[in-house]
Amino acid sequence: MADITGIRGDMYQIGVITKYEIIKNLRSKRLYIYFGLIALILALITIMPYIFSDGLPKDATDLITNYTGFVTTLIVIGVPLFAASALSSEFEERTALLMFTRPVKKESIFVGKFIGSFLIAAAGILVYYLFAIIVSFAVVGTVHGETLASLGIALVFVFAAGGFSMLLSSIFKRSTNAVILSIFALLLILPMITMILTVADIKPWFELTFASGAIDQVIANYPDFAIPEMDLVFKYPETGISVVVMMVWGIVTSIVALFNFKRREF
Repeated sequence: MADITGIRGDMYQIGVITKYEIIKNLRSKRLYIYFGLIALILALITIMPYIFSDGLPKDATDLITNYTGFVTTLIVIGVPLFAASALSSEFEERTALLMFTRPVKKESIFVGKFIGSFLIAAAGILVYYLFAIIVSFAVVGTVHGETLASLGIALVFVFAAGGFSMLLSSIFKRSTNAVILSIFALLLILPMITMILTVADIKPWFELTFASGAIDQVIANYPDFAIPEMDLVFKYPETGISVVVMMVWGIVTSIVALFNFKRREF
C-alpha cells in the first residue's frame, strides 16, 4: 500500500481493503448462493400466484407486501454469508499475516471489510426492491408511496445484521462456524426470544429481528391482534423506534467486534 499517513492514509487503506473485499466476494461461491436465493424468492413470489390463483394482487399495498414480507428472511440468511466470514476467514486462511507485515491498522482492516460486506449485501437488497418496483408498475401501474422507506429500513437492518455477524466472526476461528451460528441466531434464536416475550405479554421492541418487522410494517400498517383462546396479543413494531434499535444493535456489535479483532492473535 502507498506510504500515506494520517487520516488520509487511513482512508486510503480502508478504500483499498474495501475494494479487495468486494473483489473477493464477487469471486466467491457465496455470491452465487446469495443472488440465487434472491432469484428463487422473486420467482416464487411472482410466478406462484399465476399458477394457483388469478395472479398478483392489483392493489399496490398488497402487491408490494408480498415482496417485503420476505426481505427479513433474505437478509438474515444472506448477510452472514459475507459479514460472518469477513474476519474469521483472514485468520483461518492466514491471509491477514500478509497485511500485518505492512503498516496497516487493524481498524482500517475492520472498517474496510465491514464496508465491503455491507455493499455486497446491500446490492442484493437493491436488486430485490428494484424488481418488486418494476413488477408493481407493470401490474398495478404505480408503486406504494412507502416502498423507498421500506428499502431504507431494510438497509439499516443489513447494517445491524452485519454488525452482529461481524461480532461472531471476531470470536470464531472458523468462518463456517461463524456463518452458521449467525444465521441460526438471526433466523431462530432471536425470533424465539421474541415469541417468549410475547407470551409473557412483553413487547420486544428492543429485539433485533422484531425491530426488522418495520420493513414490512411501514407499508402494511398491520394492527395488533389478539388470540383470546391463547390469551396472546401479537404486536407489531413502530417504525421510528425500530430504526433506532437496529442502528444501536449495529453500532454496539460493531464496536465490540472491533475490540475483539484488535485483541485477537494467531
